[in-house]
Amino acid sequence: MTPVKIVYLKDLQNDAGQVVAQQPLMVLELRNLKLDEAVPASTFQFVLPPKREEIDKTNDFLELIKQSDSAFKGQPTAAPPRR
Repeated sequence: MTPVKIVYLKDLQNDAGQVVAQQPLMVLELRNLKLDEAVPASTFQFVLPPKREEIDKTNDFLELIKQSDSAFKGQPTAAPPRR
């Protein structure tokens, strides 16, 4: 059975290092999923549009993640029960 929704959680810890809550980091929802279907290799090949230059924005993205993490500090959500 294939999951329809996947939620990635980040543990939030207190000063003693104990997990006190979890914060959702990313949610994936799978729709129109087709299994065992042939996919051409060209599907995974990126072609830069004409008259465009490639710009690496990795550091900008990492900075946004750090800012987002800082914004959520002090606003923990209740931790689900551990299994």
